[in-house]
Amino acid sequence: MKSLKELQDEFQRGILAEDDAILADVNDSGKEERKVLFGVYRHAYVARLAEIVDEDYEQVHAYIGDQAFARLVKAYIAAHPSDQRNARWFSRHLPAFIASLRPTLSTRRSPSSLRWRRRSQMLSTGPTVRR
Repeated sequence: MKSLKELQDEFQRGILAEDDAILADVNDSGKEERKVLFGVYRHAYVARLAEIVDEDYEQVHAYIGDQAFARLVKAYIAAHPSDQRNARWFSRHLPAFIASLRPTLSTRRSPSSLRWRRRSQMLSTGPTVRR
């Protein structure tokens, strides 16, 4: 019998690396096969991360359009799996990722860089109250 840590590691590899080894430990249900059942977790993980990036970079999404943004987010998630327990920081590397895809684009002036800078300043200093 596998330890909880081994199962957790396999589960994580199943989601992040699409490693199907975990399927040996998942039972089919009366209505669906294990591959479909586990696919729900794979989809939900990627969908939630994509939602976070969209919330943080809605201006970039509007600027490049739905299809290009979906491709960008998919590539970003594959290149930068979440490394923090708090999802708030997941999209922080997007400006550098965009710059690595388009070295001629100045990240200093790119919408993603400006958006992240504004967001991170708000989070670190709190809201500004104007009188």
